Amino acid sequence: MKLFYSPSFSGFVYTDSSRLMFNERLVDTAALVEDIKLHAGLSTEHKEDIERTVDYYKAMKTLLNSCKDDRNNGTRKTVTLYLL
Repeated sequence: MKLFYSPSFSGFVYTDSSRLMFNERLVDTAALVEDIKLHAGLSTEHKEDIERTVDYYKAMKTLLNSCKDDRNNGTRKTVTLYLL
């Protein structure tokens, strides 16, 4: 399968699909990652948008609280935040 990747492609823009062969697709970043996972045989937990929003909120709250504590101590701390 041939994938044409563009990070700015959102899937909502009109494209002339008649010029694509049956094994060619236009993809954005999310679709590219999904295709790579599919062909690599990887699986991950799929969360609904509301669950992802709650997880993001909790992670940001933890991050901001740790930064607030550091500001009170007069120190700086680098925090790495991973969201899947």
